[in-house]
Amino acid sequence: MTQPIRWADLGDVGRYCAVVTQDAWPDRLARAIAAQIRLHRTEQGLSAQQLADRCDEIGMPIPRNVVANLENGRRTGLTVAELFVLARALRVPPLELVFPIGRVPVVEVLPERHVDTWRAFRWATGEGPFLGEETRDGSTLSIAYQSEDLRALRSSELFREHAQHYRAWGRASGRGMNARLAMEKATDDAEVQRLRIQAEQEEAAAAVAKSELRAARQRIRDAGLTPPDLGLDDAPASVRLQLADIDDA
Repeated sequence: MTQPIRWADLGDVGRYCAVVTQDAWPDRLARAIAAQIRLHRTEQGLSAQQLADRCDEIGMPIPRNVVANLENGRRTGLTVAELFVLARALRVPPLELVFPIGRVPVVEVLPERHVDTWRAFRWATGEGPFLGEETRDGSTLSIAYQSEDLRALRSSELFREHAQHYRAWGRASGRGMNARLAMEKATDDAEVQRLRIQAEQEEAAAAVAKSELRAARQRIRDAGLTPPDLGLDDAPASVRLQLADIDDA
């Protein structure tokens, strides 16, 4: 039989750990998140009221007594909306409150399924499959690659690939334009020639990156997904012009 969750002060850095108990898993999960909220709040020197004020400024009031009740365990429910707002108020990614990498070695990612925190984090972000289920003593129960995990991995890989090519295009395109602008101001023939070569190299690299970006967007469509918006409506005219045909067949 397990015992009710208690928070044990780990000492020098004021970290907390949960002693797993008979509480329902959603309650244990909420309390683990609450421990991280308290940890980040105290590390930043914020009072519960100051954290509540930040939440109010974001646009969703979470009163001081709610923050206090979450942290001391009197309130065990936590909505997704509250998680997002509290994470933003604490200036940390929401997922780091759920799976605190570098702070807690193992998390109960699902009822009675204890997984290395980094693996849980990677699973939640789509960077890795759900694997390495562990018992409380750290021994491995199983390693399973489910088809659903692989589909999720594939989706995240497609979007990361897209982001990589988009950044590569932006860097090369920007350097090429800067070299062209510098050419207009250069007076030395050798410098003009150097800048021309640099501009042509960067423009060639941008063309390759654009081609790869177009292919990445098509692969996303082939997977039955929608490519991300490139934000061209708010982009400079030069960017809109260069990417106007990015989705052309």
